[in-house]
This record gives sequence, C-alpha cells and structure tokens, in this order.
Amino acid sequence: MKNFTKILICLILCAFAFGLSACGTKSLIHPDLDAEVYSNGGLAVKKGNYLYFVNGYMSANDMTVRDASYTNGGIYVVKLDSDGNPTFSENGELDSNNYAAVSKKLSGFEATDLHIFGNYLYFTSPCQENQNKTWAKGLVLFYRVELQTGKTTKIYQTSSSILSEEDSKKPEYAYYYDGTTTYLLVYEKADSQLVVINTSNKSKTTIDNVNNTVMPKNGSSQILYVKNADDDGLYSICKMDLASRQEQELGKKDKAITVKFITNEYFFFEISTENVDDSYLYYLPTSATSIEGASACWTSVKLMSNYYLTEDGNTIIGIRDNVVQYKYNWQQTALNNVSSFNAETETINLIGATDTNFVYYCKGEDENKIVIKTVAYGASQAKTVAEIENANTTYFDLNEDYLYFYKTIGNHQYLHRLQISNNDNTLSDQFIGIYLEEDIPEEAEE
Repeated sequence: MKNFTKILICLILCAFAFGLSACGTKSLIHPDLDAEVYSNGGLAVKKGNYLYFVNGYMSANDMTVRDASYTNGGIYVVKLDSDGNPTFSENGELDSNNYAAVSKKLSGFEATDLHIFGNYLYFTSPCQENQNKTWAKGLVLFYRVELQTGKTTKIYQTSSSILSEEDSKKPEYAYYYDGTTTYLLVYEKADSQLVVINTSNKSKTTIDNVNNTVMPKNGSSQILYVKNADDDGLYSICKMDLASRQEQELGKKDKAITVKFITNEYFFFEISTENVDDSYLYYLPTSATSIEGASACWTSVKLMSNYYLTEDGNTIIGIRDNVVQYKYNWQQTALNNVSSFNAETETINLIGATDTNFVYYCKGEDENKIVIKTVAYGASQAKTVAEIENANTTYFDLNEDYLYFYKTIGNHQYLHRLQISNNDNTLSDQFIGIYLEEDIPEEAEE
C-alpha cells in the first residue's frame, strides 16, 4: 500500500507538472519517427513503445458552462517497457521521465478517436465558444499536435453538432494518410456535404448533395457515397480518391442504396429488395469504374445492426434478434452460408471483432458489473475473459491484444485496458493514467 501511495503521489506531481509545461513549445518524450503505429482511431493509440491517451476524460454530454475552460485533463503520453507496461523506477515509483503531457486542449468526445500519422497526433475537441449566447460544445474542432514539441494547430471546425439527438445530423469523419500528407474527411450530414481537407495547407474540397456514406476507418484512399435522388428518382453512386480529390460517377440506381463499410480493396453496400424486410449486401472493388460490377456476398441482411468487418477484411459480422451472425472468409463462403452464435439467456452487446474472434459484453449478476466474453469463429460456446466493475460501456476500443475502456473515478473518466489476447480467464483490468488531485481514490490516501 505504501508503494501504491508513492506511485499516486508521483502521478499527481506529473499532473501538476502538466500545468507548468503544457504551455508553448517544449521538448517531449516521443517515439522514433518511423516507429510502427497500433490501434489508430480509438481511446488510445500507440506508436512504438509510447502510448497516447486522454487523461481525466470528461464527456462533452455531461459538461456544463463552467467546464468550458476545463484543462485539468488532456492528452498524455507514457513510455511502455518491452512487455507493453508502464515503467517504474527501482523504488516502485513512477519514473517521471517516462510520462509527459502532450496537449492541454479540451480533448475528445466519447470515443476520443486519437490518430497518429507521421510526426503528428490528430484529435478532436469540443468547441469552447458561444453561438447565439449558447455554448456550442457540440461543434467539433480538429487539431494536430507535433509529437516532439507539443505544438498544436487547428485544422477544421464542423458546421453542425456531434451531440445532436438526430443521427441524421451528426457529422462523421475519418483520416487518410498517403505516406506524406494527412487528409481529413468530414461528412457534414446536416448540410449533405463531404469535405476533404489537406491538413498541411488546409485547402479543402467540398462535394454537395450527398445522401449517405460511411467513413473509411482503415486507411482506404477511396470513399463511396450516394447522392440524393434526381427528378427521375435515380440515385447517383460516386467514388472519390481522397489524395487527388477527383470524383467519379459509377452509375445510377432507382433503389435505395446504403453504404456499409469500406476497405482498401472493396466497397460494401446494401441494396433494398422489393421485400421491405430483406436486402442484399453487395461488394464492389474500389478500382471499379461501374456499379454494374457489384456482386452479392450476403443475402437476407435486413435488420442487421452493429456491422463489423475485421481489420484483415476477412470476416463480416452483424447482429439480428440477439444472434451474432457472421461470414468467416466471406470471399470463399457460399452466398447464404452464414454461421451463428446465440447466447440464449444473455443480451449480446457486440464490442467488436479481431481476426480470430468477436468480443461482446453482457450484464453481470451485480448491476454495476459487466462480463467480457469472446467467441472464436466456429465455436459453439463463449469464453469469459473478465468481469469489470463501473465500466463506461458507451465506447470500447478493441485491437488484437487489448480492449481499452473508461472507468468513472471521482468526477472524471480514466483509461483502463484488458489484455484479451491472454488465454487466462481471470484477467483483471489495468489502470492507465494519472489521477487528478480531486479524484484520488480514498484507499490511495491511507
């Protein structure tokens, strides 16, 4: 307990040092420029042995006007050891040389959605200005921060609120990195616009009259989108290369088309059938020049929710009536050959999928706890990985090795992770962060 207390004291001092060092240009601990990046686009992102995350997170939904200048939290970086864990000194205290504050900006929404491309970390921030005498916290500000110095630059601000109660009006966004330049892609749903911004020189291209699309989250250089029906009731299906920002029409359809997900190789979309309770999932190579080249890969997919495509693009997953349905190795699987897993008495809350299994949570016997479970593709039973107390179940960040999530401690939320790649079924979650002074757990003060 004494060592634990020392660790917390050191963490608090690190948080205090944040206030002294986060203003202006500074020298930060940082990975090599060519280090590999893991888990882009989630609650935490790792480059080499350095983990970046939002510490002492506060949900924008919960913020009041008095929180508009909230800067106690922010983006931190921690250096990990060769086993992927935070490093400590010989006497059990955190080594202050292995923690640093990167940005004091009010960082992130529920998913925080951190990305690293090249020498920059990209993040979002709630707007801290008033519009029509009302705090416009739902407008999304996009920033990038240089990893070595902490120098922060504003890139773009959305025209509509991500906190809107109507999903049809919430902006969506993604990034594309061509190895030299990072492009920010924003779907301004309320304005029916796609906006592509060059984050280096801030030049932008705007596509109007967009009916629907999805964000290419896996680094695809192409995007597929559907334009509103014309006077003849035809929907134009178009694609755009993000680097060149050139638009190309692939054809027109008289039926509703809904884009589902995008990979480097394929566009996936639903086309409704005459039976309103059914639809087909189609795929089209991103190199295609016509929509007529599309092929069906899954029938009877209406009413699916929580669609997932694994990072390797091999497995498609969806949920219907509390049954997880999936097509493993979909390119070599018969059109209607869909595997299923039914948890029966449990309510399945699908978290995501890796290349080897899908992960879900269900409520534990204690209402404050959730049970994390994994199911290997082809398995008939789920495996319990861990039971977690007081987890924020709004957002999870899943990769092959870890499941990241927030826990509420005091007035803020702190990052935790679970090593799901471990075969042990008695795993405990690991705290990753720095307690703000107002949130120190009582047992840490003993």
